[in-house]
Amino acid sequence: MIQFSKVLERIARRPENIPLADYRYYLLNKLVHPFALICHVFWLILFYIYDVKEIWEFNILSVLVFSLTIYLNNKGHFMFITTIGMIEVLAHQILATYYLGVDAGFQYFLFIIAMLPFVMPKRMIVLKVLLLIGVLGSILYVEYFLRGTAPVYVLPPGLVRFLGITNISCSFIFLSVWGAYFDVGMRKTEEKLHEQIDLSESLLLNILPGKTAQELKAKGTTTAVSYEMVTVMFTDFKNFSAVGERLQPQALVDEIHFRYSAFDKIVSECNLEKIKTIGDSYMCAGGIPIANTTNPEDAIHAAFRILDFAKKERKVQGTDELTFMDIRIGIHTGPVVAGVVGINKFAYDIWGDTVNIAARMEDTGVEGKINISGTTYELVKDKFRCTYRGKVPAKNKGEIDMYFVEGVI
Repeated sequence: MIQFSKVLERIARRPENIPLADYRYYLLNKLVHPFALICHVFWLILFYIYDVKEIWEFNILSVLVFSLTIYLNNKGHFMFITTIGMIEVLAHQILATYYLGVDAGFQYFLFIIAMLPFVMPKRMIVLKVLLLIGVLGSILYVEYFLRGTAPVYVLPPGLVRFLGITNISCSFIFLSVWGAYFDVGMRKTEEKLHEQIDLSESLLLNILPGKTAQELKAKGTTTAVSYEMVTVMFTDFKNFSAVGERLQPQALVDEIHFRYSAFDKIVSECNLEKIKTIGDSYMCAGGIPIANTTNPEDAIHAAFRILDFAKKERKVQGTDELTFMDIRIGIHTGPVVAGVVGINKFAYDIWGDTVNIAARMEDTGVEGKINISGTTYELVKDKFRCTYRGKVPAKNKGEIDMYFVEGVI
């Protein structure tokens, strides 16, 4: 079984000089033409023995033709050898039927040839039509002009039956193998297509929320949606710039990737939507794309888990390591507009004053603390213990009531 698999693998191997787009033509000819060569060698010997002069002489030409086509197939001349092969088969089967009669069954090979134009490239429409007309004309000629006429050569009845049975069987087997070949090829193509579709779906859902992704696929665009109650959270690492200057580029990316991957998991488990990252700033929001009333507490639960993660990593790395695990977190709740803009590199984003205030919560926060606005506090004060910071000046926003969240009530 292993040796057979190796043989099949060797047969199906694509030479380096054969482009992938032409591989199916190469493989088809690699299967067809050796089969045709073997048949014509057999007929050459058989009809030479029975002295069917015109047929064995023609088969000398046929053997030379298919020997040449096998050589040219490896050189990439697919359409030329397909055309030459079809012309040879048409001529051979008509000639054999004329001299030996329809009972010998050579006309059945014409149905095999009828399939070949359909595997030619789309651009060769004229050649396809001409070849199909030739095949149809040959079949009609055999059926309406040769059937019922006496053959030129009268062979022994047993030999005629043998030829009829073998030609019909070979035609049937060849068509079955050919059909199976294309069936397997189509199934593999469909499997790869489904894999690519699944991969595309996964990538799209990794970029956009599910509902937005479905709308984008269906319409090609998305409609901006207004939300009255969304909780936006920003995080930011302490001393990121200073640490970044001392780390190698790949090491810096690895550190950020490790931490943001943990954040992604936490955010997803807390029913929040990751929006984007800007350098060392991580932005997410709750209450989108599906509105809910639990997003303020969802965001705070996520913030506590992020702080716990940061503390654990601080213990693992120690104080002497290059690290920027000390983190500030700011949260604010309010209305936003969400959607996708632009035509390249789609990104789901949110806009509104709520986003700006949430960013100010992070700016004015303290490392290791969750800083929330007065608006968010009013929504969670019955569920979390908070310490009032007073009215804290925020850039371009004046003084804002702020609170540190200390824990769950």
